[in-house]
Amino acid sequence: MLVRYFNYIDQKHFFYIPDRVNDGYGASKKLVQKLISKNPKLVIMVDCGSTSNDAIDYLNQHNIRSIIIDHHEINKPYPKSNAIINPKKEISKKENSILCAAALTYSKSNFKLSNFLIYVLLSTICDVMPLRKINKIIAFKTLDNFNLKNNKALSYIFDQYNLKKKISIEDLGFLIGPIINAGGRLNYSKYGVELLSTNDPEIIKDRSNKLINLNNKRKKIEQNILEEIDFEKIKNDNKNVVIYYKNNLNEGLIGIIASRLKDYFNKPSIVITKSNNILKASARSTNFYNIGNLIKLLIDNKIIVKGGGHNMAAGFTMEQKNIKLLDNFIQNDYLKKNSYKDNTNKYDLELSTSAIKSKFMNDINK
Repeated sequence: MLVRYFNYIDQKHFFYIPDRVNDGYGASKKLVQKLISKNPKLVIMVDCGSTSNDAIDYLNQHNIRSIIIDHHEINKPYPKSNAIINPKKEISKKENSILCAAALTYSKSNFKLSNFLIYVLLSTICDVMPLRKINKIIAFKTLDNFNLKNNKALSYIFDQYNLKKKISIEDLGFLIGPIINAGGRLNYSKYGVELLSTNDPEIIKDRSNKLINLNNKRKKIEQNILEEIDFEKIKNDNKNVVIYYKNNLNEGLIGIIASRLKDYFNKPSIVITKSNNILKASARSTNFYNIGNLIKLLIDNKIIVKGGGHNMAAGFTMEQKNIKLLDNFIQNDYLKKNSYKDNTNKYDLELSTSAIKSKFMNDINK
């Protein structure tokens, strides 16, 4: 949306999506040192920056202004950016805390951003934000008004799968999202932005086909990793938080593997792998445990080097010698915060099968 907006107002700009292997996650000092070789006057950090104090200090030293648009956990002292747009900083309206970075970027202007509200919904779903309150309104409004023919990129992807229907939440979460994300997971991180920010049919065709192929490759790698995991051992260990370490996993896929483990065991799950001389980890959580808050505790206790996240997802780096310490700390922390809860699915009442009729199903679907 920002790339399209700057193109619309004819503002010179460039974008950079960090490479997971070479750059790590978010905006580090090392990364901004590389970027300022192009002499920008302003750096806008989107979906990152809330813990980038060193990077912001470096920009300030070089008289480069900065704006942070982010929704991850943020702790004092805040980065000394010119503007920080993050609802976690001072939550006056609790419902704002469930907005993703794309929703925070979306605003009123002469540029017809309503044409790209579908990108806000796509981001909301793929970033595992709850579809309730303001996000529920965004979902209804977007799907009601969206015409697939008006978006060449999404329309092209639908054509490749011979889909002739209105776009749905499921399409965004299980078809479009994984295709867009495949580039970042397999070291072609800029493909997604190039696809969604252009109207050029040749670029749309090229990037879509490349991303679809990368997503198919991602599925095969993911399946191979899952087949090597000893699910029975994890089940028998019966820990409250699943922590899985293997030194040669594809870094771009550890978040997906953590998500699969979380879904399978219905427990917070962390997947760790080796990256050069350090370990990288990706975490996915359940409603019972705020994984974003955990990151701050781990940093304060010098168990991890750095990290960031929100309630349901996080990432961090650490030294290998601290794995056992990490495991013990997290298991104890979970028990402290959840000793009064049993991790079962609650339900409101029992329902007779005779009550399940079309009117009831329509009400549920609403």
